[in-house]
Amino acid sequence: MNEVESDTYRTKDGKAFFSFSFFKEDEFYDINVTFAPSELDLINKTEFCVPSKKDGFLIIYEQKARDIFTAKLIAGAWAEKIWKECILN
Repeated sequence: MNEVESDTYRTKDGKAFFSFSFFKEDEFYDINVTFAPSELDLINKTEFCVPSKKDGFLIIYEQKARDIFTAKLIAGAWAEKIWKECILN
C-alpha cells in the first residue's frame, strides 16, 4: 500500500483544516486523516474513524472510492460531517 497523494481540506465555514493521505488498496482508496483540529479528539470518535496502520486515522465512510477524485470528494464530505458534529456538541 503506497501513498498516492496528500491533500488539505478547508471546511466551508473556513474555521477548520484537515489533511488527508490517500492509499490505493486493491481497487479502492483508503483515506487517512493526518491532521485535524485538536478539539475534535479523533481518538474518541470511533464512529467516524479508527487508528490507522499508517500515520493518523482511517476514515469510516459508507462510500468507497475507486479513483483519487472521488477519494478527495469523500474526504471533504467526511470533514464537513465531523466538523458539524463537533460544532453541534
